[in-house]
Amino acid sequence: MNKPTLSTNEAAELMNVGPQYVLDLIDAGVLNAAKLGKGYNLMTRDVLAYIEKQISEQAAKRMRRPKRAEALTQKNSQENP
Repeated sequence: MNKPTLSTNEAAELMNVGPQYVLDLIDAGVLNAAKLGKGYNLMTRDVLAYIEKQISEQAAKRMRRPKRAEALTQKNSQENP
């Protein structure tokens, strides 16, 4: 993405969520934004950093579930001997 700033609608599209979710993140102080004119502007890098953080945190949570990982490993080894 070459654009340095995004509207809330563009950020929502990038995050695959609704615009209200982006507004909620702004109101909660999770995403930095500036209100210029009628709407907010967000830095693209901030939105991408938020997405990356969510991916990392959620992947880490999944990695801490050994029973699920073991079951998948066993299933794969049975299907592909």
